[in-house]
Amino acid sequence: MSLCIGKFSSAHRLSSANGKIRNMARARDWLKSTFDPNKDIEINKIFKLAVKHKASDIHLQVDRPPVLRIRGNLKELEMPPIAEGQMVDLTFPMMDQRNLDIFIATARGLFQGRDLQG
Repeated sequence: MSLCIGKFSSAHRLSSANGKIRNMARARDWLKSTFDPNKDIEINKIFKLAVKHKASDIHLQVDRPPVLRIRGNLKELEMPPIAEGQMVDLTFPMMDQRNLDIFIATARGLFQGRDLQG
């Protein structure tokens, strides 16, 4: 099963006019992991539905409900659309510090030289 995430948050949404990232404050919140292997996190509900329906993929995109790929067909879950802040709240808790560091290193190019640490 794969997880596809689009438009991760407003901090990642590129302005078509100048290519700059809007709302950098949100990115600074991501420097320290809150991962706890003993805590049941919100995104597990979506994972459990995916397993139950034998989905091959989970698609998460801001302003859309979660979508499962089941036997090649995309099916929207009967859930409200995911708001920008909710996307962070859904996905951030599953990243341990190692994965968060990889995310920051990989995303650094998206932030066009702006310091995520500052």
